[in-house]
Amino acid sequence: MHRRHVGMRPLFQRNSETQREALTMTLDDFLTNYRLEHPNVGKSGMQQYRIAVTLFERWLARPAVVGDLTNAAVGGFMIDYHNDGATSPTTVNKKRQTLVMLANHAFLDGLIERPVTVVKMREEQALPNALSVADMERVIEACRNAKPLPIRPYWFHQNRWFPDHWEGLIRTVYETGHRLDCLLTCETSALTADGFLRMKAAGTKSKKEQVHKLTDDLVDLLRQLRPKHKLLFPWPLSKRGIWKNFAKHIAEPAGIPCDRLHKFHCVRRTSGTLFRANSDNEQAVADHMGHENFKITRKFYIDPTKAYPDRVYASDVLPRIGERRPLAGESGT
Repeated sequence: MHRRHVGMRPLFQRNSETQREALTMTLDDFLTNYRLEHPNVGKSGMQQYRIAVTLFERWLARPAVVGDLTNAAVGGFMIDYHNDGATSPTTVNKKRQTLVMLANHAFLDGLIERPVTVVKMREEQALPNALSVADMERVIEACRNAKPLPIRPYWFHQNRWFPDHWEGLIRTVYETGHRLDCLLTCETSALTADGFLRMKAAGTKSKKEQVHKLTDDLVDLLRQLRPKHKLLFPWPLSKRGIWKNFAKHIAEPAGIPCDRLHKFHCVRRTSGTLFRANSDNEQAVADHMGHENFKITRKFYIDPTKAYPDRVYASDVLPRIGERRPLAGESGT
């Protein structure tokens, strides 16, 4: 149904019938209707929407209806969700975004009197972190020393994950800057005969086809992994299991932190950061990361301590004061 947003007023006035509908229609049903009118919303996006609705219902201690989408309810949910679970403001704002979106949609349908206008929580902006070249060398060494997965003798050879799979996956993230989810759905046919990796638009977050030139050494490695399998990286366990196994078999032996900031997405940030450190073409870096402009790349992916080797810091140029000088008899005199 086509809508026009004019003066923040609903298209038709509320009556007793629409008021009853607002009091009885659950948010889960309303979200289903929203999905029908917005077919471009992906599966993962709908999952996040439903998570937000579930958390809101848990806070209400009952099934939520459309009439619950008020400033007081959404604001109270945000405060308690942030305080009770020590949830970050960024996560709280993502849930707020879903509820505000549903409220505005209901307002345009005439189901509620006014849209939700609760402001966002102030977010703490942390600088992106990336690995160094030495860190990446240790990661690749850990890949080569990793044990095959699953560690079960009765698993068929073609269903196991070998050290070369770890190395191929991590090096592909590093050379292409792609997300893990994208590469786990990448088909073997995406690797061309002339050494390019052509990512189909359906598999990328931007929904745009991307092409990356791979090094010859990586191309040879990928071609010998499992040439007859449909997927380039056929992970044999559950999707969640890849994070746990990466931490146990790769991150820990490599001596890098095992928290959520130092997993596959950190390799993606390392790709963008080191690309920028060796190139002044910021748009090329943004294209490499799949972004429309470098502003997004710089804000979320570029580690300033590694991306700008020629950067001048205040400590490099300020006159030295208070430096301790070795006393007589100490080394250095």
